[in-house]
Amino acid sequence: PLGYAATLKQCIDGKGFLVHCQKDDCYVTKIMSTHGLIQPIDNHNTYRNINGTWESFKYVEPMSRHNHSKHWVDDVNNRRHDPIGLEEVWAT
Repeated sequence: PLGYAATLKQCIDGKGFLVHCQKDDCYVTKIMSTHGLIQPIDNHNTYRNINGTWESFKYVEPMSRHNHSKHWVDDVNNRRHDPIGLEEVWAT
């Protein structure tokens, strides 16, 4: 079902890690980590329009952290890569 989450424990070359998974409308999001809990974050609801009906679910901790963090990084990168206003920099 929408929002279902599970964690898979894995070990490669003697190093343990977790694969956190959460079901979305058309796919499953997977995040590798060495920590994190699969518990819903009460203040991080998300909505999907499925066959004309809006459904909601709460992101679990690893997905919530990822979604908040990616916006911080994306926003900084977008500001850094804005076109340079040459008319403001060069005095002619």
